[in-house]
Amino acid sequence: MLKHLLKFRRSLDKERHLKQKKQLLLKTIRKRREKKPKRKKLQLAEPDETELALAQEPKSKDPFEKFPKGTFIMDEFKLMYNT
Repeated sequence: MLKHLLKFRRSLDKERHLKQKKQLLLKTIRKRREKKPKRKKLQLAEPDETELALAQEPKSKDPFEKFPKGTFIMDEFKLMYNT
């Protein structure tokens, strides 16, 4: 009978211990939530005249459009020097 009572008491102690751990964990989570500073929205500066002018210019898609097309054949090079 005494063994059963001791086992029961140990199980109760474990439950209390787990309950205390859970409460402590919840408490720390709440504190962390409260401590987090709220993010402030960044105020964007109004664009200057030069920025507006640059934004209105059309952008070229290919930066090498001005140069002549190359005569190098890459596939032949790969076949020849592939290891």
